[in-house]
Amino acid sequence: LHFPGQTSRFKYGAELLAGFERYGATWWRAQATRYFVRQRRWWIEHLQGINANLTEPIPDPLPRNVISIHVRHSDKKKEMDLLPLSYYMATAEKIRAIRPQVTSIFLSS
Repeated sequence: LHFPGQTSRFKYGAELLAGFERYGATWWRAQATRYFVRQRRWWIEHLQGINANLTEPIPDPLPRNVISIHVRHSDKKKEMDLLPLSYYMATAEKIRAIRPQVTSIFLSS
């Protein structure tokens, strides 16, 4: 089994891989990565246990007295100048001045 630009060190089981040579090394690396980061049963059960312990799930849609703010600061800085968090909070205060029944902010990132 030979991939362009690489030499194969594995001879055992090569007949099982016949027909997949055309995918190349990148595809094979992606398959190996997918296998190694797959969700394991114990992890899924652990996450289900955490979810079961949440006492107040986030309602969907949010109640009318909540402002939802989505702030993207990490990856967006490559594409644009970021606004400081104080800008978002000042805007929320302006909304509260118009709608005093707003009592909470749901901040996501």
